[in-house]
Amino acid sequence: MNEEEKTAKLAKLNDTFRSQIPYTNAGPANIPGQTVMTRGIAQFSPTVQSAIILKVKTFSDFTEDNDPYGTHEFGAFDVPKVGTVFWKIDIYESADCEYGSEHPTDPKRSYRVFTILLADEY
Repeated sequence: MNEEEKTAKLAKLNDTFRSQIPYTNAGPANIPGQTVMTRGIAQFSPTVQSAIILKVKTFSDFTEDNDPYGTHEFGAFDVPKVGTVFWKIDIYESADCEYGSEHPTDPKRSYRVFTILLADEY
């Protein structure tokens, strides 16, 4: 698989993972991982949290500025009365999250941690 194919596969895995939150540690479509929400996001009502999660799941505004590698592992958007929300996907070797994955395009050899946070928490 060449680099362009790897990037496309990684973006697709990340999009699938992101678009199907919330989920258990089994992750969506058998992609192992978990979702983490920071205190800044958790402080909002369940209604606001649901609106944020929906915006994360449907995010498609990838640009050279926010996605320079084309892997769809980061996004940002503004929410009225909340501020700027970031989301990011970190890919580890295993669920212990000790080392980054050397095989991020192989769901059997990687574990994703999806984080939703306020920009000022970054």
